[in-house]
Formats: sequence, structure tokens, C-alpha cells
Amino acid sequence: MITDTTTVLIQDRWVTIRPIRSTDSSMEAGFVRNLSTATKHFRFFCA
Repeated sequence: MITDTTTVLIQDRWVTIRPIRSTDSSMEAGFVRNLSTATKHFRFFCA
């Protein structure tokens, strides 16, 4: 089982890194919707 990981970044900013969940679908869709056409191409259609 993969668990959440909290780590410190530059200038004492903390972030939590975790696997994507099914409840994240609307947030993920919004993220992809707001990508530029070129970014979508490179993210999903290029190796």
C-alpha cells in the first residue's frame, strides 16, 4: 500500500505527495482542461 508522504521544499514550504484517488477526478479534469494544446500533446502523445 502506498501512503502519503510529506516533505519540505525550498524556504520551509511543506507539501504532501500522494497517489491520485478516484475522488480527484474533477480536479484532474480541470487541470487537463486548462493545459495548452501544445502541453496536452507533449504530455499525452509523446514518449
